[in-house]
Amino acid sequence: MKQKIALLFLLLFVIPMTGYAADGDADGIELIINGKRQVYEQGITVSTPAAGKNYIIVPADGIAAALGALCSVEQNKATLTKGSDCVVLSADSKTALINGKKREMPVPAQITDGTLFVPAETVGAAFGYRVFRERAGKRVRIVSRTELTAP
Repeated sequence: MKQKIALLFLLLFVIPMTGYAADGDADGIELIINGKRQVYEQGITVSTPAAGKNYIIVPADGIAAALGALCSVEQNKATLTKGSDCVVLSADSKTALINGKKREMPVPAQITDGTLFVPAETVGAAFGYRVFRERAGKRVRIVSRTELTAP
């Protein structure tokens, strides 16, 4: 009887939790673009500046692909383009160049293990998407303005 209870416990609680952690969401961090949860090989992380708010940062090339944009990364700078919109972000800088205009970001782009990570909210908004922060910034939904349903 104890073995059956242990097996039931394993099936109901332990196995589902391992799948959750394998998705890279062990810290409760989520980026959802047009209803699709994003998973990147390099991961998703949260940057928390002195103000204490959480901001999701993701690989520049990954978010560009998810938004249908092109991405060019040279040295410590990423240039993302979609149609006539252009976003330039540099590592260790809180200033983004969006369509030729400087805009302050809440957190800087940063290089981690050779990958340039950029603030997801800044990139989404720069391309005209609606951005929704949830769970104290640990979940961000980016939705095309042409989508018929809101998150």
